[in-house]
Order: sequence, then structure tokens, then C-alpha cells
Amino acid sequence: MKRLLCLMLIFCLVAFSSCTNVNPDKASKEQFEQVLDYLNDDDTEGLKDMFCEKIKSSSEIDLDKQLDEVMEFFDGKVVLYDDFTKPNIEKTEFGGPKEISIMPSATVKTDTGKSYEINFHAHIVYKEDEEKVGISEIVIQTDDKEKIIVGDYYIVNPETSE
Repeated sequence: MKRLLCLMLIFCLVAFSSCTNVNPDKASKEQFEQVLDYLNDDDTEGLKDMFCEKIKSSSEIDLDKQLDEVMEFFDGKVVLYDDFTKPNIEKTEFGGPKEISIMPSATVKTDTGKSYEINFHAHIVYKEDEEKVGISEIVIQTDDKEKIIVGDYYIVNPETSE
């Protein structure tokens, strides 16, 4: 009986721990490259689709206007980006991740000679509120410190505002 109970416990642990098999490093790289592709192609709709529902449905910001502005701000096509940082936040519970956030950042060079620091925040797992899954904010800054922000981190994460 004890052996059967142990086997059942091990089975449950394995089954629950593999429910959400997400690699944050891989997700950071894939999402960062997708953001760059949309910037390269001036694809506001594609970039908009990457944002979470909380941002897309927010009455506090005009996401379409911000996306148009970022496309005008970003000059050229990406020719190079450095090895980016991938800070990840993971909160787990029994059975796997409860929340996984990514915050990739990299310096990007374009074919027009411009250089930008691009970073964003996104939840790739958020079990308590699926409307938070996706990008909440993208920040793009030039070498001379001009900056544009798309979205709003604090709309999605109000608990972190002061």
C-alpha cells in the first residue's frame, strides 16, 4: 500500500510539474525578434497583437496612436543587435509556474546608422488573469536619450506603482 501511494505521489508530481512547459529564455528571444520584425516591416497590427488584452482594451491609452508614433520614431531596418539581457521573474506554485514575466533588453543598430535601446515587459504565463498575458510596455530610446513608450506597465501591474 505504501509503495502504491509513493508511486501515485511521484506520478502526480511529474504530471503537474510538466503542465506548463515554458522556457523563459527562449520566449524572450522569440518575442524580442518578433518585435524587431514588426518594427522592420512597419507592421502596427502585428505589434498590436503582441500586447496583452489589458492594454488593448484600456481606455487610459490610445494604443493605435502610440503604435503609429513608434513606427515613425523607429528609423530603418535592424542590421544588428547585441546579446540581450533576459531578466525573468518566475513565481511558482504546486504544479508549475503561476506567473512568468520576461523583460528582454538589447541595443539595436539599423541600416540608417541609428542605434536604439529596446526593452519591454511581458507576461508569458499569468494563471490568475489571462488578460495580462502578452506585452504590457515597450520602451525604445535613442543614443541621445529620446524615448518613446508604447503601452503602460502600470495598467497591467498596478500593484507595483507607488
